Amino acid sequence: MKQAIFLSASIPDPQRKPEYADCDPMAFRDAIIALATETARRHIPLVFGGHPSITALLARWAERKGQVNHVELYQSRYFEKEFPPEVRTFPRLHLVDRVAGDLQANLTHFRQVMLQENPIALGVFMGGMDGLQEELDLLRQYYPEAVTMPLMHLGGQTRDIFSLDTLHPLVQEANAAYFSPSGRFAHVLNKIWEK
Repeated sequence: MKQAIFLSASIPDPQRKPEYADCDPMAFRDAIIALATETARRHIPLVFGGHPSITALLARWAERKGQVNHVELYQSRYFEKEFPPEVRTFPRLHLVDRVAGDLQANLTHFRQVMLQENPIALGVFMGGMDGLQEELDLLRQYYPEAVTMPLMHLGGQTRDIFSLDTLHPLVQEANAAYFSPSGRFAHVLNKIWEK
């Protein structure tokens, strides 16, 4: 199976997390579209856990660009009654069965399945509120060689977890060379996939 990119992203809700009220939804939109465009151009699968704040945006982009097969969208059946309608846009929809236990048990199971089913070369982290740390830990556990690429300027839990001095050298290089997310993604993808 071809290596993929894992996207861990959500636009923080300032009602739930006032400390993340400085997040700019338009900056998120630009970054998500840049990542989707750069990965589609290279035919690299984009694996995403279907957070509602990002799913609608990806669905609009995918339909407009004719790229609905590009995203491997994962959803937990725990939330099935709450799925946004845009979920059905994606033919590559993976529904992860519920497990016994509470919300956290189901989220952990869902994240484990999503990451175990897809060999990941790059993890991109944007925003986030509560689950980003677990997704990062699982990515590092399953794919210790994967590059992690946080967009700290977007705020959220990503800004809290990552530090500039611990970024992968490839990501530091991209950040120094390019201001735009598109340029950064292109740089990192070219370097990883030219190996």
